[in-house]
Amino acid sequence: MEKSVEKELNTDGYVFRDYINSEGRRVNLYIGYYGTQKGGRTGHNPNACYPSQGWAIIEERRVNLEVPVGSYLQSITINEMLVKKQTVKLLVYHWYQSDKDDVLESGIAANIHRLKTLILYGRNEGAFIRVSGEVIGDKDTTRRILRGFIKDLFPYLVTNWPREE
Repeated sequence: MEKSVEKELNTDGYVFRDYINSEGRRVNLYIGYYGTQKGGRTGHNPNACYPSQGWAIIEERRVNLEVPVGSYLQSITINEMLVKKQTVKLLVYHWYQSDKDDVLESGIAANIHRLKTLILYGRNEGAFIRVSGEVIGDKDTTRRILRGFIKDLFPYLVTNWPREE
């Protein structure tokens, strides 16, 4: 990640990686973590970020996914966006997460949740998570790949969530 972007995001820690699946398709993962000292607050909003970088938002909706958490499935609601820049289309999933497995689809919901956990538990951390991939061929194939990645990723987010003292 460029130093100027890293400075602007001002995270306590982040992951920014590309993964390649068995079909040779690339999946990009970004996780920006903000601890209690920074108020768990991320200023990152894809609805502003993509257009400011020259991407047009073509489609946008919320989707429900069933993701594994331990021995059960948890239903989460996340954001799906289709963005385009020149001839390149990306399918993007993003959400805010707090306290291991609390998934919040909007910044407003994340702020309300952070206030609640600060009052009840003295904790105020949060993360912004984005999973994206280029649409090559039909969008449904990219959708299947990215949603499968999210389902594989989610248990790791829950079991490896930082615990602040």
